[in-house]
Amino acid sequence: MYIQDMLKKFQMTDSNAVSTPFTAQTPISVDAEGKPIDRHHYRSMIGSLLYLTTSRPDIMFVVCYCTRYQTNPRESHEIDVKRIFRYLKGSPKLGLWYPKASSFDLVTYSDSHHGGCQLDIKSVSRGCQYLGQCLMCHGSAINKLLSPSLLQKLSISLLLVAALKSSGFRIK
Repeated sequence: MYIQDMLKKFQMTDSNAVSTPFTAQTPISVDAEGKPIDRHHYRSMIGSLLYLTTSRPDIMFVVCYCTRYQTNPRESHEIDVKRIFRYLKGSPKLGLWYPKASSFDLVTYSDSHHGGCQLDIKSVSRGCQYLGQCLMCHGSAINKLLSPSLLQKLSISLLLVAALKSSGFRIK
């Protein structure tokens, strides 16, 4: 099993399990004063976790947050990543299941109104994605102006669709 192999690789098999992947009491931060650690080891841990996020959306947020510190990781960041491993140890069978006979059609619906209402000039964007018959994600955003960050999100969405199409996904 992948989680057991990861725990063995990073010498976490004897660690205690925890019930959450991170704590709100000690937020992840830059920690410029902390002791530096080997960045290759940290990147290896992050890479293993990123692979696992495809079937474990419960760790997606905290893993992506920890990726911010790959260039200059500190001991506090390693502690945060090890907490994710401890969480996985306590919940090894939790995750998404893709039945063999299920459809892998990715269907995306989106709607954007960039001009918005003439009174308040707000831009509204909405969207959702289905994998087969299952809703995978959805969202809505209201922006006062068409900002560079919104343009960046739209560009990333288009790149993602192009990459999925080139990988053989049928996008409707």
